[in-house]
Amino acid sequence: MPYSSYTKHYTDYRKDRQKTLPKRNPLKSIINPLTKETIELEWESPRGHNWYIDPEVSMFRSQQAANAKLREVYQKEIKRLSKIINNPLYVKALDSYGSRVHKGNLAFWRLASGYRQTLTELVEEREGPYFSHDNADIDSRWEKVPVVKNIPSRPRFGSYSRQVCPTSIATPTWNQRPVYLHMVDVKGIDAYIKSLEQYREDITKEFDDFICFYKAHDYNGPNWKHHVDDLSDDNPYKPFRLKFEAEVQKLRDQKDLHEAKLEKLQTRWDDYYCDEKNLEAEQERLDKKFRQRSERRAELRKSLKEKRKTREETARKELIEQVREEMTQWKDAIHSGKKPCGCTSSPNSEGIRALKKHYSTLEDATHGAKGALIKSDLHLRPYKCPVKKTGRDGRHYTCGGYHLTKFE
Repeated sequence: MPYSSYTKHYTDYRKDRQKTLPKRNPLKSIINPLTKETIELEWESPRGHNWYIDPEVSMFRSQQAANAKLREVYQKEIKRLSKIINNPLYVKALDSYGSRVHKGNLAFWRLASGYRQTLTELVEEREGPYFSHDNADIDSRWEKVPVVKNIPSRPRFGSYSRQVCPTSIATPTWNQRPVYLHMVDVKGIDAYIKSLEQYREDITKEFDDFICFYKAHDYNGPNWKHHVDDLSDDNPYKPFRLKFEAEVQKLRDQKDLHEAKLEKLQTRWDDYYCDEKNLEAEQERLDKKFRQRSERRAELRKSLKEKRKTREETARKELIEQVREEMTQWKDAIHSGKKPCGCTSSPNSEGIRALKKHYSTLEDATHGAKGALIKSDLHLRPYKCPVKKTGRDGRHYTCGGYHLTKFE
C-alpha cells in the first residue's frame, strides 16, 4: 500500500497511539532544587468531548507550569546572588534624611569576613585612636586626639652635686664651708630619648599598618574601593581579602550554574511550552508517524499471511503428489507380487500365521479359487482386501486387492 493512500485520517489513530505512551500522571507539585521545598503547581485541566481528557494536554500544561515555576525560582536566586556579588559588604550609610541605614548582606558579610560587626564599625574601631569629633579645629584641641595622649610624658629630670675646687669663684669668702655645683643627670635624659625613639618606632609601625588596613578595607558604598589585585603582597590584610574574594567567587560560580540551567529552561519554553499550538503540531506529527507505522504493519501482516497461506497450499499440493506417488508405487509393488499387502491367515495350532496370497483383480481371485478347487479340492471364495496404509497427509489408503477365504 503506498503511503500517499491511507485508510483513515491520522487523528483517528491518536487514542491508539496514546495507549502506547508510558503511564505517567500530570505533575501536581515539584521540588524546589535550591531549598528542597515542595512547590504546588496550578494549571487548567483540559475538558474533552464525552468526558474524555487528553493525557498529552494534561501533561503539557503541568510541565508548562513546572517550567514557569523553575524559571521563576532560578531568576529570583540569580537576582539575589547578583545583588550580593555587586554589593558584598555590609555597611552603615546615611539616607536622604540623614538617618543611618544598613546596606549590603549581613549573612554573607559574616560568612565571608568572619566578623560580627559591620565593616563600618570595624573601620571606626580601627580609626578610634586617631579620631576626634573636634578635629575640625585640631590646632586648638590637639590634646583631645587619643593618639596624642600616648606620647611619653617628659619626666622630671634629676640632678647630682659636685664639690667645687678650692680656687673656684663659687667659694664663699665669709666662711669655709664646702660649695657644691648642681648639674642635670643625663641618665634621665637618655631614658627619655630612648622612650621617644621607641614611641617613634611604634607609631611608625602602627601608621604603616593603618595605611595597609585602609588600603584593604576602604569601601565605596557596599563594595570595596580597591580590588584585591591592587594590594601589595606585603599587605598583612591581603589574605583576608583573598579569602573574602574566594567566597564571592563561589557565588559567581553558583550564579553561572543557575544561569546555564535557566537558559535551558528558557530555550525549552521558547521552543515548545510557550504556546499550546506547539503541542498540537507535535501531536499531528506523531499521529502521522504512528499512522504510517500502523498501516505499514497491517500491510506487512497481510502480506505475510498471504505468503504463509500460499506456502501452505503449495506444500500441501506437493505432499499430496508425494503421497499419491508413494501409494501408486506401493500398489504396483503389491500387485506385481514384490510386496505383500500384509494380510495373514488365522494362527494354526502352533500360533503361526501365514501371509495370504494377493490378487490384483476379482477375476484373478476367482480364477485362483477355481484352481484351488480343482487341484486341492478346496472350496474358497474371493473377498476385498481390508488392509490400509497411512499416508503422509494423515489419510488411509487400501491396496485395492483380493484374497481367498473358506466358505462358512
